[in-house]
Amino acid sequence: MNPHNTPNFSTETLKTIRLLQSIVQKTSTSKRGVWLVGGTVRDLIMGNSSHDVDIITEMDACVLSEEYGKIMPNATVRQYKKYRTASISYNDGNNTRKIDITTPRTETFPTSGGQPQITIMPTIEHDLPRRDFNINAMALNIPTETLDTLIATGTQITTEHLAEHLAEHLLDPFNGLEAIRNKTISVLHDQSFVDDPSRILRCLRFAARYNLTPTPHTATLMHNAKTTLANLNANRAPYEMAKLMDEDSLPQIITLASTLGIDIFNIMFGTTTQPSLASAIRRVDEQFQSANKTNTSNKRYALRVHTLLQHTQHTQHTQHTQQHSIIALALQGKPHSTQKHIKRYLAKLTQGETI
Repeated sequence: MNPHNTPNFSTETLKTIRLLQSIVQKTSTSKRGVWLVGGTVRDLIMGNSSHDVDIITEMDACVLSEEYGKIMPNATVRQYKKYRTASISYNDGNNTRKIDITTPRTETFPTSGGQPQITIMPTIEHDLPRRDFNINAMALNIPTETLDTLIATGTQITTEHLAEHLAEHLLDPFNGLEAIRNKTISVLHDQSFVDDPSRILRCLRFAARYNLTPTPHTATLMHNAKTTLANLNANRAPYEMAKLMDEDSLPQIITLASTLGIDIFNIMFGTTTQPSLASAIRRVDEQFQSANKTNTSNKRYALRVHTLLQHTQHTQHTQHTQQHSIIALALQGKPHSTQKHIKRYLAKLTQGETI
């Protein structure tokens, strides 16, 4: 942990958390308040900026968000009653921030890659074992008096503040804190990748992004479960493809996957990629970074997809079908408002033009 890093928890965000804390303490039988959870805790410990916030509370998330909306009618409240989760969006200066609220639950997966069946549970401790990795299976309670002090002084949460509360207020049943310090990552149980194959891609993304190493057991589980990536349904596969192609560390992801014997694109598209794909995307990224100010994320996305197509091994008979499948999946995973821009850039690149 680096005490000089300052995660992006503005005063307005702290006030929002404090208000949610107050609602829980006044209206719920649970007096444990709200807890930061998952990636938010991970980013705080690592000293990374965290724009959106994940919290968990033993009060029903939908009821909590509804009570919040009564007090703050200008906030945007969304409820997802099937999973008893909710989100609230609020203005933080010139930016819109979002807090996702979770009710503790367990999940079971009837089929690999399918929708989970959930059971609402009474405590936070019941919820953490359903999560993906040990670095994301922590919950942290920031005491009310600490929140009040930070708000009154206009101080942001830093890793120094966090360190004061780790021993007493951190729930960490899977040793996520130790994993972060040792720069490793592991799943919570042996069936994890089979239950949710997208976790294979997430593990690769997290490992590459944060310079973590999958533990030997987790690496073995990933390799053994790699074919389950084909189980991603038609709604999930494009979303995961887009996140993969958008990731800054994509070249490192491809390299790591190769060392683990996982050809992502072979499983998802039925085709293999050339060993030089990672270095080719790295070169494209470097050129993108050094180009003029008209660069956009849509251009980089198009360049990466085009590079993937160029480094895909296929027979002449299957070339058109496979390329069409890759492009369709890559575009489907992006918002409709950006698809036309990416299509236009891809068309230019196919014709040998620069963008």
